[in-house]
Amino acid sequence: MSCESRRDLVLEPQTFRVVFRVQAVFLTRLEFRLLKQLLDGEGRSLYRQDLLNRVWGPQVSVEIRNVDSHIVRLRRKLQRLGEQGPTIETVWGVGYRIRITDDCSVPS
Repeated sequence: MSCESRRDLVLEPQTFRVVFRVQAVFLTRLEFRLLKQLLDGEGRSLYRQDLLNRVWGPQVSVEIRNVDSHIVRLRRKLQRLGEQGPTIETVWGVGYRIRITDDCSVPS
């Protein structure tokens, strides 16, 4: 098994499927685009407004809380990928960031 969990994560844009090791989940188009934005900014905090503009587009009139609603649904689906799978963290006053656990612990 790979020591780098990021390599164990596969995005399938044609089917909106996400595979982490042997687990898979299907996402909606928006959830998939949201996850992709979070992964592209891995380790960085992304503002809600930036996510809104990048995923929905700057011309779309959507409430900022819409991002939060989709994050809730995306988190639920990602939980099915297991404890080592990607985790979306809330950055209070900013937005969100994604974390993928590095399970490269040294055996004792």
